[in-house]
Amino acid sequence: MSSSHPALPAGRLPPTTPSLLDDTTRPYFLWWTDATVGQLKEHLASADPEERAYWMGALLRDHPWEQERYLAEY
Repeated sequence: MSSSHPALPAGRLPPTTPSLLDDTTRPYFLWWTDATVGQLKEHLASADPEERAYWMGALLRDHPWEQERYLAEY
């Protein structure tokens, strides 16, 4: 299955809203913080395992399951 969205690699599902492709967007599923998509990606790529675990837990807890596939690669 390939994606028809030009900013996504083939075979990758698009996010639930196209604004989540913009690193400056504040994701609706991070309702308790001012973190942007770009900051979330940085947290998920952190060298600190506790930081990564916290933000992965937040992602798994407060977002639609489709976003895991989009953001979990970071």
